Amino acid sequence: SDTSRSVGSFKLSYYNEYKSYLRSKMFLVYMIAVSVMASITNCGVISTDSKVLFDFTSLKDLSGWTEVSDTSRSVGRSKGAFVLQKTQVYQRAVFFAVLNPQANGACFVGFTTPVNFDAGKHTAIQLRIRNMKGDMKSFKVNLVNEKTAKTGRTYEHFYDLKQVGEQDTLVNLPLADFQAVYRGKADPSAPALDSAQVIELGLQVAGGVYSPIKQSGAAALEIDSITLV
Repeated sequence: SDTSRSVGSFKLSYYNEYKSYLRSKMFLVYMIAVSVMASITNCGVISTDSKVLFDFTSLKDLSGWTEVSDTSRSVGRSKGAFVLQKTQVYQRAVFFAVLNPQANGACFVGFTTPVNFDAGKHTAIQLRIRNMKGDMKSFKVNLVNEKTAKTGRTYEHFYDLKQVGEQDTLVNLPLADFQAVYRGKADPSAPALDSAQVIELGLQVAGGVYSPIKQSGAAALEIDSITLV
């Protein structure tokens, strides 16, 4: 009958409109989710390609880390320590350094550890640090790849420690901004960082003999993690 056909048409029309409504809502939710994830990633909070290199809040020890300070040379007189601070409430690593410069300002304290990653597959090294105390103004992350391991060349990135307070600070160091150096001086002839596997990572503070920023004295910095993003 005409009435039955009318009711059927109404039901079909309503069903199609309802499907269209659901599709629009699902698309809106999807776009919001994509936008939020992109915003979070751009802020350096997470990355789908992130790789935790060191989670100091759960490591049992720092046996893989080795001190490389200026006392490796006969004129050196600085000292450092890299230890796990374990309390009943939390655990993290603490980088201690005492910089005792020579007359020209040369001095450094650092710690290195083996790693293995392709810099071309990541965008930055991310450190979660906090509670900087003492005399230091800046510290740096050093990287060594397979091509430069035997030449004494490293790739370095500085960070201003004045930005670090008592609360967690998330530091992003873009891998593209790491500069090749040789014995403290820029080395523009060095191959690109991502031309070979990165095999060593180091944390260091230095007197700044070739830098406008000079520093000496004692300092401590707490580190929760080091991540590739």
